[in-house]
Amino acid sequence: MSDATTWRDLAAAIPSSHGMWGRGAWAEAAGGHTLALHDPWTDSDFTTVPAAASDDVDRVVADAGATFAAGSWSRVSPAERGRVLIAWAGLIEVHADELAVLVSREMGKPVRDARDIEVASTAKTLRWYGELADKLMDSSPRGLPDALALVTREPVGVVAAITPWNFPLSLAMLKIAPALMAGNSVVLKPALQTSASSLRLAELSREAGLPDGVLSVVTGRGSTVGTALARHSAVSCLTFTGSTEVGLGLLADSAASNGKTVSLELGGKSPNIVFADAPDLEKAIDTAVWAFTFNSGQMCTAGTRLYVERAVYDDVLAGICDRVARLTVGDPLDPATDLGPLSSRSQCATVLEYIDSGLRAGARLAAGSADALDPDRSTVAPAVFTDVRADMQIVREEIFGPVVAVAPFDDEAQALSMANETDFGLAASVWTSDVSRIHRMSRGIEAGNVWVNSYEEGVPSTPFGGRKLSGNGADKGVYALDKYTHLKHTWIALGRNHAEHVTAAVPGRGARPTRDPDLGARRAGSRRSCSSTFISQASVVRTSTRSRGSGPRPARQCSATRHPCGATCRRPGAFAAARRPRRHLSECVLRRVPLLPRRSSHPVHRAGKHARASDARADRRRWKVGASDGGNRCVRHRDGGAREVTRPSSRQHATRAGRSPRLRRRHRYECGVPQRRGEAGVERRGTRLWRDRDRGDPGRPSRGRRDDRRRRHRPRSSGSRSRFRGYRRGGR
Repeated sequence: MSDATTWRDLAAAIPSSHGMWGRGAWAEAAGGHTLALHDPWTDSDFTTVPAAASDDVDRVVADAGATFAAGSWSRVSPAERGRVLIAWAGLIEVHADELAVLVSREMGKPVRDARDIEVASTAKTLRWYGELADKLMDSSPRGLPDALALVTREPVGVVAAITPWNFPLSLAMLKIAPALMAGNSVVLKPALQTSASSLRLAELSREAGLPDGVLSVVTGRGSTVGTALARHSAVSCLTFTGSTEVGLGLLADSAASNGKTVSLELGGKSPNIVFADAPDLEKAIDTAVWAFTFNSGQMCTAGTRLYVERAVYDDVLAGICDRVARLTVGDPLDPATDLGPLSSRSQCATVLEYIDSGLRAGARLAAGSADALDPDRSTVAPAVFTDVRADMQIVREEIFGPVVAVAPFDDEAQALSMANETDFGLAASVWTSDVSRIHRMSRGIEAGNVWVNSYEEGVPSTPFGGRKLSGNGADKGVYALDKYTHLKHTWIALGRNHAEHVTAAVPGRGARPTRDPDLGARRAGSRRSCSSTFISQASVVRTSTRSRGSGPRPARQCSATRHPCGATCRRPGAFAAARRPRRHLSECVLRRVPLLPRRSSHPVHRAGKHARASDARADRRRWKVGASDGGNRCVRHRDGGAREVTRPSSRQHATRAGRSPRLRRRHRYECGVPQRRGEAGVERRGTRLWRDRDRGDPGRPSRGRRDDRRRRHRPRSSGSRSRFRGYRRGGR
């Protein structure tokens, strides 16, 4: 449709009055009051909407909560929800001309932009979430082998969405679509002057199959309806797009109610930075003009601060002034119009006041005018300021009109400093061919969105949000679901020994790990090998050979390996790197406990020496080393009974450790073979390491070896390897 007359015919068909939308039908306000919607181009009222009060808000929120609890939408399959959203997107595309005319009459947006950008992006967002609905999956993190962990998303309940007038359809759909896809009920509070298009949007949802009560639209003044929604205790989430002042007020109201989730997308003062090495300088100039004049500059991401490298500053400024002069400001229903009127007379007065303040502060107006083109029609020519300073209002504050401040910079550091010299952090743009500079500028700019060699581009899957006074949270993509869903963790115990694993794996529970009742029987006559999850670790009681009467010492831990000293590992050389203290003998008590990766993670290590000494005394009561059989058998006392456990012989140790005597010695030490005082042994660095014997008579020589008495020798006073020479010669 390209004829202005046809657009005006559609505009004349707009109903003269509208009602609120709730439970799939129109409804009037409880008090019967209405408010008129004003056409900024014709300076006349064209329709009315109900003026809701707090009682109307209570009723609508209660209906939304009841619908959510009934499950007509919240418990519907994701595929069915996606089907409804996709059907709704198709209806929006069918009625694109009708919706574009409503937006154009409500706030003065050129009908060409309203149809091709506003309505098109609304349908695109809705279809994207509809197609995503049945493709999101819950997660199952890895837990214990006998347990299952589930992480699921659940809808929060009633979502209140408060939207602005500059993009009444597309910004509303950024909130409605993900909230509905997640299964919530939505109460929409549109800006008063753009209520008609939002009501028509909701009416199309019923034709698409959306159940009654899932989407409601409450019209009225923000000071009444918006505040009531923020303070309502039945609202689980509040999402808002608008000015910083209003957003901070809603945040305070929400905090005073039930502490609901609040997502804010607020104002901005976006920098547009052009370097001399821009890949296409003409495109950069065209885009810079579009960035502050599209929608008459009434967008939160408008590029109203233009910083140009000094080498190309004059060329860029001249190109901007030339293009601004060619823009057409006129009737928004005329497809040839580039800029329509501002949204209202009050907004026109605000923009003119900012232009006047810039002139008073000493800035130079390179293009545009300080007066309105037509005061009755709220039209303003685009204004281009130069010779600006960072402390000027036109540089610091959001104007929401077609006004730009242009300033030069000398180097990258200065450009970055100028870009971040603001209280806002919503968006920014950088024009350069240097890839390294792109990365540096993107990391350095304090903004939620950075466009490179473009402006205001993206797809529904990318997030959109701000920093600092530009808000919190993010719209678009799967990132929007964070505020519309609750994460739930479900832990399912599957195995019989699940409680034992949990007690052993979580330090600080207060309960000791459960001992395996069949450990002794399984250890009889054989050695246990290490598994991938658990190893048999030893709680060690040490006795000094230099002061034999000093009694047992508390367990210590080897700092080199982060394993408790004396840990039993049946793999030869498993702890070969450990430098254990060699001045103590070890009497090992085996337990079935999880591998402890760090010393500080076990409660025994944190409890201090008294707790460790207590464990040592308990270990001595449980275990006893026999003296009549050469130390080959350990007698385990438990519950008044005794059981003999045969430990491996020296021959078995030598066979598994290999042929090297050095490996045999290390293997016997690492395996924690119990030793007895008084046996024949060898001295190593001033310490007696008692070797075990084969079964039978303790005085009997080892099988296939020389007599042990030949290995008794005094170590040399110096040297590390030569002192073991006699022992090595005595090996096999």
